[in-house]
Amino acid sequence: MKFRLGHLSVRQKLSFVLVASLGLALLVAGLSLVVFDLQRQARSIENDLVSQADIIGLASSAALSFADPKGAAENLRVLRANPSVLGATLYSPEGAVLATYAADDAARQPPRAIAPGAFLDKRTLLVSRPILLGTEPIGSIVVRARHNLQARALEHLGALFVIMAVSLVAALALASRLQRTVTGPLQELGEVAVRIRDGDFNLRARKRSEDELGQLVDAFNAMMDELGRRAEVLQQANEALRASEERYQLAVRGSSAGLWDWDLRANTMFYSPRLKAMLGYAPQEFPDVPSSIRRVVDESAIATLREALRGHLREGKPYLIELPVRLRSGESKWLSIAGASILDAAGKPFRMAGSVVDVTERKAVEHELRDANRAKDQFLATLAHELRNPLAPVRTGVEILRLRRDGPAADTPCRRCSASSRTWCGSSTT
Repeated sequence: MKFRLGHLSVRQKLSFVLVASLGLALLVAGLSLVVFDLQRQARSIENDLVSQADIIGLASSAALSFADPKGAAENLRVLRANPSVLGATLYSPEGAVLATYAADDAARQPPRAIAPGAFLDKRTLLVSRPILLGTEPIGSIVVRARHNLQARALEHLGALFVIMAVSLVAALALASRLQRTVTGPLQELGEVAVRIRDGDFNLRARKRSEDELGQLVDAFNAMMDELGRRAEVLQQANEALRASEERYQLAVRGSSAGLWDWDLRANTMFYSPRLKAMLGYAPQEFPDVPSSIRRVVDESAIATLREALRGHLREGKPYLIELPVRLRSGESKWLSIAGASILDAAGKPFRMAGSVVDVTERKAVEHELRDANRAKDQFLATLAHELRNPLAPVRTGVEILRLRRDGPAADTPCRRCSASSRTWCGSSTT
């Protein structure tokens, strides 16, 4: 039933709820009235039989006292005036049958006296009453009568069905008019929602009342206004993102550096075509997975790269390292790798990106500069060593002149040496 109701409109659902609830209420009320009436009718029949039994018993007290079956039977025939009575029996004080009246041969009376009371079956009601003379029991009487409760119950149920049908039809007709005040705004709201779904985003529902339906319309219109604003902001963001992506692709195509992007949560990598070409691989030959880097970097370089990553994550600063790599052709190159990470709201990195630049030529120039600087140092050391011996006599003569300023004979050759030639000075000193 729940699945079937899901395809009905709100108005149809309200009508179904009205019919079901009203029908159930009428059914319960009608059945209660039928049961109550049947119980009341049964008590009425029982009271009538008790009265008649007491009257017959009182009239038959003399016949019971003198054990007169003929007189007792005459008294029982009075019950013929009541067509519902099927039979009656008078019993002696010992419980034996004294006289019997049977309007219907099929009506069977108890063969002996039974305990006082009323006993109801499907067709008849049996009443047993004691007969007293003063306070002394002189016998008993049992009267059986047809109650017709089944026919009465069927009559009541038929009337109940007719009343329920008329009531439901009238209620449904009245409800169909009254429901328009409830289902009308809802139906209009649903039509507006369908038209908005089809693309008319500027359409809004009309407010017809100040009750809960009016509040629903206000909430719906406010929600659509908010969705419109968010859609506009989202469109602007998408346009900005598209422009940023175009600038990024332009920078990637025009840059001499290779770019990489590592999604740490998904464990996926992006290697730009420039980077793959720099390593000597075609785009399909170098998969976008983190393990692809092992094709071009040995274990020692990977250890250096891991240490740089740990330092970056620990200090939060971008890193820059230079590593040797093996190209697909087997040639070696030096690459400068730079990168930085992006943190989430919890402060954990979830994305890392950077660039790769070929620094092989710079490394070669640096090597040549180091070789030239080493040759310069060796030349200067050799030159200093070679100049140290020829300058020793000159240094000695200068020292003698400083120490012996008063001896002209001793320092004249040295002065001449200083004025003429170092070779002569050196030989004279020697």
